[in-house]
Formats: sequence, structure tokens, C-alpha cells
Amino acid sequence: MFTEEEDPEMLAKYIVDEKVPNRYRCFYNRLHVVPVCWALALLHTTIFTASVLWHLPQSLYLFPVILLLFISALHGLRIENPRLLFPLQIYLGFLVIADVMFGISVFTVSLMDYDTFLMFIGHVKSDSWAVKVGLVLSTKIVIAMIGFFCYWNYTVIRSCRHYLREQREQRKYVRLAVPDSFLNTTIEQRVQVAPSAPKPNPGYLIVQTE
Repeated sequence: MFTEEEDPEMLAKYIVDEKVPNRYRCFYNRLHVVPVCWALALLHTTIFTASVLWHLPQSLYLFPVILLLFISALHGLRIENPRLLFPLQIYLGFLVIADVMFGISVFTVSLMDYDTFLMFIGHVKSDSWAVKVGLVLSTKIVIAMIGFFCYWNYTVIRSCRHYLREQREQRKYVRLAVPDSFLNTTIEQRVQVAPSAPKPNPGYLIVQTE
């Protein structure tokens, strides 16, 4: 992924210290958002690609989505371009909205037709109220955890995009403040230094008499 010369420099850039603002940190301010964004992009790429391969050939039309969302996001992280992370951010936002809508639908079905809800989650009919309440609560907890995880992923990608954009603006400002033509100039002409006056020899002192 990175060359040997780039690894120390890349790792040094993303070390969390007092100079890194809290908005660019994760896991109780212990990790930088860029390495975490790398991990999340690889995770979603693996999950989505495995799902597409599992449902072949019906899911063959989803292969362009892999290139659009995940390959572009990984390339954007590689070249530090925040624009290429925007499709992945939209994808995670869509997952959050879909999870909320799914949770509302499951809650509505569990209230209106509990037998249909049991069939939906793969359980047989049960007359015990304890089992019914437990199944509904456990399903809601799982849906809520998935929604929270997707929302956290969304915030990490968003923070990473802001960080990369800020870094690009800082580099652009430095280039404008100090042009490359100034940095690449070399002094070709040396200043000629006038020779100093010779020191008098003590053996040949000139004595002036009146």
C-alpha cells in the first residue's frame, strides 16, 4: 500500500498528540480519524464485495457500485483527496436512514401482527409473553446497534474528509505564500569580498622623526 520510504512519514503524520484537535480523534481521543477511516473503508469493501459474490449471478449489476464507492474511497485516502470519500459518506448516510426505517417497520409489524413478525425474524409461533417481549426487545437492540455503528462510521468519514480538506488548504496556502520558484532558486553569483590590508611586518617598522 505504501512504500518503505512513505511508511514512517505517513505514520508520523497521524500520531495523536496535543496538536491534533479532538474533532479528528476516535476511540476516546486515542486514534486519528485517517487510520480509522482506512479500516472502515476496507471493512465495508470486504462486506459489500462478499455479499455481491455470495448472491451471484443475481448481484452482478452491483459490481460498478464497488468501483464507485469503495475503490474510489480507498484511492482518495491514498492520494488524500476528500472528494473521493463523498460517495462513501453518502452510502453510510443511506444505511443510517434505511436502518431507521427498517426499525420503524419492524416495530409496527410487531404491534399489528406478531405472527408475521415471528416469521420475519425466523422464529415459530410462541404464546409466552416473556418470549414475545424478549424477541421484540432483542430485535430492536440489534437494529439500534447496527444503526449506531453506521452513524459512527458516517461521522468518522465526515471528520476524515474535513481533515484532508484542511490539510490540502494548508498546503495550498503554503505554496501561495512561498512560491516554488523562490524555493528552487540557487545563488549562482558569489559576492566578491575585498581583500583585507596586509599587516605590517614588525621587522620593518617605519619610524618618523622630526
